[in-house]
Amino acid sequence: MIIGDKLYEYFSAIGIPVEEGHADCFLQYALFWKLECKDLGLIRNTTFIEGWLKLGSIATLQDMKGRVQAMKVALKSDAKEFRNFYLWLYTVHTAVPREDGKVYPASIEYKTAVDIWKLLYPAFADTSQGTSFLEFISDKERDYMNISKDWWIQIGSETADS
Repeated sequence: MIIGDKLYEYFSAIGIPVEEGHADCFLQYALFWKLECKDLGLIRNTTFIEGWLKLGSIATLQDMKGRVQAMKVALKSDAKEFRNFYLWLYTVHTAVPREDGKVYPASIEYKTAVDIWKLLYPAFADTSQGTSFLEFISDKERDYMNISKDWWIQIGSETADS
């Protein structure tokens, strides 16, 4: 299992920035998505092996680095690929088992949504539009508000179309 500091070392080794605020930090999430990780913050051994096998012939860290760069290009140039990634982000942040063990559709917490948008907008949105949007949402004190899937999709469509 890759977790904690080892995960950040691995990200660095394959060209995924770990510095907060870096425009390509979204690639951390993108790798979890592509490897089909069930948990954020760790990569299980079987997930690592099966995920990389699905992504193609990967024998070295350099091969993985190349695949990460291809993933970055695809997410920035293919609106459908971005939408799939963006919907996965919603799902992974809302698919939390409840006390009865079942997973119910849920909304995403406002603060979590804002943090994700701050991560994505510098990389994907028109700079002036993205900056205005981030200033607007960051200026709001909305601890009580959650983001529905419909709103999440609407904002994601605007981002992908920018």
